Parts: sequence; C-alpha cells; structure tokens
Amino acid sequence: MKLYFEIADDMVLAKVIALVEQAEKQLLVSEGEDDSHQVQPDEKYYKALAAFLERGGQIVRYYFGSKERFGKCRKSNPSVTYIYAGSMEEYQRAVIVDGKKSMAKIGRQFVFSENPQWINLLRVYFENCRITYLSS
Repeated sequence: MKLYFEIADDMVLAKVIALVEQAEKQLLVSEGEDDSHQVQPDEKYYKALAAFLERGGQIVRYYFGSKERFGKCRKSNPSVTYIYAGSMEEYQRAVIVDGKKSMAKIGRQFVFSENPQWINLLRVYFENCRITYLSS
C-alpha cells in the first residue's frame, strides 16, 4: 500500500470537503495562525463542517500561533474543541478523519492517505502537540 497520494492544487478544497462530508465521528485538524491568508475555504466547506457538527461529530483543532489569536478563534467557534499547540515553529498542516483517512501538506504539496502507518505518524504528531500544550 502506497504511503500517500499527491493531490493537485486545484483539487485540495474539494478533497477536504469530501472528507468532511464522509466523516462520522471526529476530525483532528491543525490550524496555523496564517492559514486564513493562504487558504480561502468556500461556503460549501463551512456548510460541510456545520452538517458534521449537527450529526454529532467532534472537531478538535490544534492551534499554532499567538495565544491572543488562539483565544479569539476559540471564542468565535464554541462548538469546536481548541488546543493551543504553541508557536508556528512546530506547525504541520494536517487532518485526520475518524482515524482512517488523512490529508497533510509536505512542502508545497498536499497529500491524501488511508495508509495506517501514515495516519499513525500524524496521530503521534497530534498527540505530541497535546503533550506540549499540557506541559506548558
């Protein structure tokens, strides 16, 4: 089984929306302070997230950046569990869907994977973010 598959730049948003629509229980997502400047999600993305939450899904966002901005994001999205993960130095754009599917960014390339080894690597990354948060 291949570790991951590259996603064409013009297909990244559609792939993320499809993953959110397929999600059943949990989305683990990393968010960097400057993401909103680089990514322009559309209304369909936000509707997919809202529908996921309405189905009883859980979104956990690991936030990288300033604590001030973290506080604002957390207050503006009370239905999302936010975890402060530190500065942008350790940031890796990633999402895990129900522990079965994932997307991440390697350099300038987005990738998709259902490979358990790859997903475990991302899961360890998120767990290390949680440990960093709890110890700070």
